[in-house]
Amino acid sequence: MLHYKKQKNAKRQREKEMIIARISTLNLTQHIKPKISRHSHSPTFSLDRNRDSDRIRSNSKSSTSEDTGDTDITKKSSRITTTLDDDDYDLRTKAKRMWTRADKFHAHAVSGLAFSLVAVHVMCDWCVNDCDFLFRFDVHDMNDTLGDWKATGTVAIVLATACAITGLPLANNKGFRKIELSYRSLAFQIVMTWQLMRLVSAPESFLKPLDSLAMYGCLVPFVWHTMTYLYILFFTNDDKRSVFLVWFGVLLFGLQLFPTAYVLTEGNLAGLRSGLSTIWEHSIFGLIFLLNWSTFGASLKARRVIDDDDFRSWYLIRPSAFWMLMFALDSARYHPFTSVFDYVQSRAGSI
Repeated sequence: MLHYKKQKNAKRQREKEMIIARISTLNLTQHIKPKISRHSHSPTFSLDRNRDSDRIRSNSKSSTSEDTGDTDITKKSSRITTTLDDDDYDLRTKAKRMWTRADKFHAHAVSGLAFSLVAVHVMCDWCVNDCDFLFRFDVHDMNDTLGDWKATGTVAIVLATACAITGLPLANNKGFRKIELSYRSLAFQIVMTWQLMRLVSAPESFLKPLDSLAMYGCLVPFVWHTMTYLYILFFTNDDKRSVFLVWFGVLLFGLQLFPTAYVLTEGNLAGLRSGLSTIWEHSIFGLIFLLNWSTFGASLKARRVIDDDDFRSWYLIRPSAFWMLMFALDSARYHPFTSVFDYVQSRAGSI
């Protein structure tokens, strides 16, 4: 009989220690302490904010190996649940940062998404059509899906412009850097859209009176961009690799925009080499996509949705490589240059 009572008391003591251990894993030890009722064999609990949690944790360590194993499982389950909850919360937070009420009617998000989809479709069809011409892959003709690309391209450019304009109100109350980025992107957008409109329109269109200002209009955003990135490079803690890639990448836009501006200023649009006008149209359209895509990536990075590595990889390097592939295929198809030296000597065909 005495042995039976000892076993029962030992079992009851283990149950108490197991409960104490589980409470400690839930980080409630600083609020709850066990208290044994005089009239019951089961433990009850009462609040005690001054309880020394270290002593309760030390009691939990004295439990049996069976109890310790159960406690480890409880800790692992609690840790996994917390991780899943954190990830779910993180995804919801990131989604709210991009789909915000500040974007009235979500015009900025919808126009940006629509432009990206249409632009990628147009540029992929150009590449496929070039490959069909060069290698005789016998794939579909671009006219079967897009008709006259200028109509689809015009819709894409309207969407890109709407995205740039509707993004300006979102920059308010976001700090100087965000406001400056929005207006600088819009300045590049205006210059490239105007140059593209001059290329696809007739040489004597209503836009011709502005041709004399083409070089000045092209120079302003590049100077603005360089001054901004000199400030970012020397006076901020931004990742220097990302800063250099954005600065250098946008300067490379000048390899296309300055020759176009020079031709417009000289009034020699009708005298371009055979096929060069088409290459320039495709190239500037691709640059508008690169501008909007990199600006979108910069916004994601500023909201901590992506990190610097993802920004460089998916919003700078890979899209730029796709644009270069498109330019190379167009050059191989229309063949306006006899060699790389001819391209350099003629300043990309502008002279």
